[in-house]
Amino acid sequence: MLTVVAPKPQHLIEQAASHLAARPGASMLEIAEAVGISRATLHRRFPTREHLVTELASQAIADLSAITVEIEQSGRSGISAIELLIERAAGLVPVYGFLTKEPCLDELFQPFAAFDALLARWTVLVEAAQQLGEVRMDLPARWIVFSIQGMTAASFEATRIGYLAPRDVPRLVSQMLLNGMRHSDPTPNLSGSTQLAITSPPQRRTL
Repeated sequence: MLTVVAPKPQHLIEQAASHLAARPGASMLEIAEAVGISRATLHRRFPTREHLVTELASQAIADLSAITVEIEQSGRSGISAIELLIERAAGLVPVYGFLTKEPCLDELFQPFAAFDALLARWTVLVEAAQQLGEVRMDLPARWIVFSIQGMTAASFEATRIGYLAPRDVPRLVSQMLLNGMRHSDPTPNLSGSTQLAITSPPQRRTL
């Protein structure tokens, strides 16, 4: 008699993420069938769809954090560091982009505290590039970070409907963002006197 062995939690999470990337509105039953386990087994690990989505959001942040550590320890700085950040973050869009469409995350404070801390580290990378004169000072560093976040999230829909190939996302996002933020003046104003001020609203950030 054939015994069906349930996937290990990490493998289950990866398979669930893969299915939700293709079918963002999939039910727990559909996810269980795609993973190859019973709905009861899936519910024992994740009692509700919200629990599963939250776990996936936490995993996405963990992966983004690992990318950030890699960049921080790489010795790269300025535009080079931002370019690597965009490349790595955009590379995760095919896996985790569906999270941008999950309404249940609107009401959760976790794991967004960790995500806010992550965005702060990205802001430091951008500010360092500004101080080097490689990134425009009139663009707030936090706004640049939100732009990276927003454009990588938007690319998920483009890949989902087949308008873009996933392999093209990092290159296209990098070109669009870097050309807009790059400083073209050989004698940049490092005083920051023209820099706009923005504040971060206390609401959900798009993963």
